[in-house]
Amino acid sequence: MILGSADLAWLESDVRGTGGTGSERTMYDFMADRLDATFAELRPVVAEAFPVSSGRAEAWRFLRRNAEHVVFPPEEPGDER
Repeated sequence: MILGSADLAWLESDVRGTGGTGSERTMYDFMADRLDATFAELRPVVAEAFPVSSGRAEAWRFLRRNAEHVVFPPEEPGDER
């Protein structure tokens, strides 16, 4: 696990001793920046993807560069890009 929602609970300044007092930057922000930088440098390719759920519902999120993404099923009817 590189990045998780629990990282939102920890301020970067408390964990790493960096940043000014009153900073609201979380460890999630710090790790997301590191992950983005690593992906930009290494440019990994996804060979396979799996859904999170093994239930009857199907949901996928395909990420694109520059924060664009595609969600299946679409968030809005007719939004199948």
